[in-house]
Amino acid sequence: SEQINERQRSGDAPQGVPGALSNQPPAAGTAPEVAKGQGAGANGGTPLDTSRQATRNYELDRVVSHTRQAPASLRRLSVAVVVDDRLVPGPDGKAVRRPRTPEEIERITQLVREAIGFDARRGDSVKVINSAFLPPEPVEDLPEPPIWEQPWVWDLAKQVGGVLLVLLLVFGVIRPTLKRLTAPAGGELAVAGAAAGAAGGEGAQGATVSGPFGPDGRPLGEGGEEEEGGLKLGKDGEPIKLPGGGEYENIMEAARKLVDEDPKRVAQLVKIWIAEDAG
Repeated sequence: SEQINERQRSGDAPQGVPGALSNQPPAAGTAPEVAKGQGAGANGGTPLDTSRQATRNYELDRVVSHTRQAPASLRRLSVAVVVDDRLVPGPDGKAVRRPRTPEEIERITQLVREAIGFDARRGDSVKVINSAFLPPEPVEDLPEPPIWEQPWVWDLAKQVGGVLLVLLLVFGVIRPTLKRLTAPAGGELAVAGAAAGAAGGEGAQGATVSGPFGPDGRPLGEGGEEEEGGLKLGKDGEPIKLPGGGEYENIMEAARKLVDEDPKRVAQLVKIWIAEDAG
């Protein structure tokens, strides 16, 4: 932008030292004759001040254009197509090769031009020729792999092996262990007798009883039936007298006391029994 300031002064300005003398009115005079078309201040009687201001703004136009170039531009296309012969049935029924006619070549050329977007102004060219292709060689059948190399056999073998391993663990390890833990202890009364002998009980010192026992801990007969009165049949069929009710309770109490006082010895004895049963 541009700013212009102009100021003009016309006429005589008052001069001299201000004071009484300079402020005196002028002497009487004659009025001058003023011609037509002249201003009152043309002779310079009264000073005239003029001022002028102007501002100019220069406006500039601006045009911004963005052009995005394509990654690649196609200048020209040159396409060549080779077409195989036609297969037609021969007199004997077998397929026979026949060259393609010019009309077929022209139809194929038009099809190729439409497919590629042919543009003659760009200088594109399309050429289609007919040539016999070599017949494909017969493919031999691959031999079938043996059954042990097929994938499904390996999958089946893994599943069967897993089932066999589970059965081996159940019947070879878990079941015998549970059978030993749930089997009735055959030497329970023997421990009781030994404990009673160590404690000095009357009539029970060094007494050991072996054989099957009932649910209440009392011995059973050879037929598997519990005998009344604390008796059981021996090898020769003779009755064997067992401790009475009071002595049996004393033996069990002595066995419990022995387990509480010396559990290590009782544990060692149980290990020996388990080893004998396993053997």
